[in-house]
Amino acid sequence: MRGAPYSSLRNRYSKAFLLSESIVNHESWRGIPYHSLLIIQDKSGFRNISNQSSFLEASEADFKKGCVEIVPKEAKYELTFKYSHYCGKPARYDKKYHLLAEKVFELSPGEYGRILYNGRHIATDTGEWYYELHILNAFHTKERNPKLFVNRSPLKEYRQLEVLF
Repeated sequence: MRGAPYSSLRNRYSKAFLLSESIVNHESWRGIPYHSLLIIQDKSGFRNISNQSSFLEASEADFKKGCVEIVPKEAKYELTFKYSHYCGKPARYDKKYHLLAEKVFELSPGEYGRILYNGRHIATDTGEWYYELHILNAFHTKERNPKLFVNRSPLKEYRQLEVLF
């Protein structure tokens, strides 16, 4: 929801959560574990709408989640922000007025990074605007701890946050 009365609640809301049991106890042959939460904020507060765990296929050369591409490179993972209509308005461009595609950071073993980006969308059924904040927490580790993200702060952070009006 847009507006000052609720912005302070959003700003204080957690950006990292406990991992599900299926993610913590995954077998490496299944691929890269991925935990997705969908949280809605309206006048009544915050509500968890979806809480899903899945695995990004290990056989894929690279992975894409939202507007973030993840490419394995030797012992590291390279993360890139690539703007598309999926990100929402306003569009993001580079200095040559091409759609923004920029390397965010690399994660070496033991490193934790966070990517935040937002966008404005139009609901197809009502025509009303709604706003999204995407937070991708990535940790290059084999550690099996459900509090992996909540007990630490990221070493690297990238923000692609625009004013949504």
